[in-house]
Amino acid sequence: MDLVACLEFALARHRLGATEARSVEVELQRRLPAAIDGAFLRRAYGDLRHYASLAQGRLGLKAQVKCTIARLPRPMANLCASALVRRGEAREGHPGG
Repeated sequence: MDLVACLEFALARHRLGATEARSVEVELQRRLPAAIDGAFLRRAYGDLRHYASLAQGRLGLKAQVKCTIARLPRPMANLCASALVRRGEAREGHPGG
């Protein structure tokens, strides 16, 4: 998640040429699923929603589920998140998904 913040900072604050900006954006997009996973595991739903808003392409099914859970009232979101984590299916790369 810290790396995503650094990449966002670089795009916003540094005067990057078109090639450099595109490279940073590609890396940002590559890192977003892991940032969404981390925010979900920490129950940082605001961060998760922010990361989802940065995604330019379609998110995977598990990331979409996490985004939906993040929009629920916190007690319900925590209950749903706990159920997914308990099943061991919270990570985007989990073989069950």
